[in-house]
Amino acid sequence: MLLALGPAAACSDARADTLDPADCVAPSGTMQQDLCQAAEYDRLDIALGHALQAANERLAAGASCISACDQALHALDQAQEAWIVFRDNDCEAAYAIAIDGSGRNSARLDCLIEHTRIRTGQLQRL
Repeated sequence: MLLALGPAAACSDARADTLDPADCVAPSGTMQQDLCQAAEYDRLDIALGHALQAANERLAAGASCISACDQALHALDQAQEAWIVFRDNDCEAAYAIAIDGSGRNSARLDCLIEHTRIRTGQLQRL
């Protein structure tokens, strides 16, 4: 259900071999900053997946609803799909606004990170 993004995914292979957590304390350049942000986004995306799975499990078990659990599960699935479209479009806009500068990847990753943090919190409160 979660979608991989081109720039973040492209950084994954390079990041796996070259990124040390200490490098992210004070990134030395744009590339290192992008790699650090991509690693943070990857971590948050995993947490989002866990929060979504937990929300689905609570609803499936009837823990968060009384009689309309199937309807709630369906609505949550639709909401997540709509959120992904919204997130991707919003972050594409952030990228496009910064397209002519070296911070374009950072703008997209900042957007992805912020949206993912917010959505994870929403799912955890469900």
